[in-house]
Amino acid sequence: MRTHIQILAWIYLILGGLAALRGVLSMIAMYLFQFLFVATAPGAFDTGTRVTGASIAVVGAYVGLIWLCLGLSSVFAGWGLLKRRQWGRILGIVVSVLCLPLGIYGLIVLLQPKAAREFS
Repeated sequence: MRTHIQILAWIYLILGGLAALRGVLSMIAMYLFQFLFVATAPGAFDTGTRVTGASIAVVGAYVGLIWLCLGLSSVFAGWGLLKRRQWGRILGIVVSVLCLPLGIYGLIVLLQPKAAREFS
């Protein structure tokens, strides 16, 4: 059981770090898109063009923020699982529910009675 918990923790750390990086890069790209292309586009002072371009940038930034939050929660869950913290197990179960393909393995590992004993 310890091996499965460690494997799951490392998977959460690695994939969570990549998701957080994706979120940060997405937000940076959307802000660059907004400032470089929307403000300097032909007809930038036309209300329709500016609102549409700015809306795309804002939605992209929010998507990046969601990726960042999901990634950080996975990183925290992985760290908590490695340190055998009770909150890490609970957060790991929540992250497993949110991320269903990987979550099936996580739920199988973390919901077993042996796993609960590892964290007490």
